[in-house]
Amino acid sequence: MEDFAIQSHLRLRVFPLVLALSSILSGCASITTITPDGQKTTRSREEFEHYVESVFRRQNQASLEVGQLLDEEIDPKNSRQLELAERRMLDACGALNQVVRHEMDRDDPGILLELEVRDTIGDCDFATRILEQLITAQE
Repeated sequence: MEDFAIQSHLRLRVFPLVLALSSILSGCASITTITPDGQKTTRSREEFEHYVESVFRRQNQASLEVGQLLDEEIDPKNSRQLELAERRMLDACGALNQVVRHEMDRDDPGILLELEVRDTIGDCDFATRILEQLITAQE
């Protein structure tokens, strides 16, 4: 039941994000961003929206899993690594999470913040991947 509540909550958070990004990108046929490995990539608007949604879901899932791991008795060194990696991920995903918060409050995040999501989504993805790898190493 708890997983269903979490998934429902995530769906409620992601839908406004996609709407927000759709509004800013409606005039764009394609969006160029930097991938986690530092390469430029161009995606269609729809591909970009799916990518952002995927990164958002993954970072939320990673935070949830870190919380569960920290509730267990794990090595203090590993605990510290997880906490630091989660902090890096949250910092890297700050613009993405701000847009979602604005949309949840039915507030316009503004074009500059939405453009910041475009510019930082690769860093957010990279930081999320690092945290996911640390989580997997704990299992």
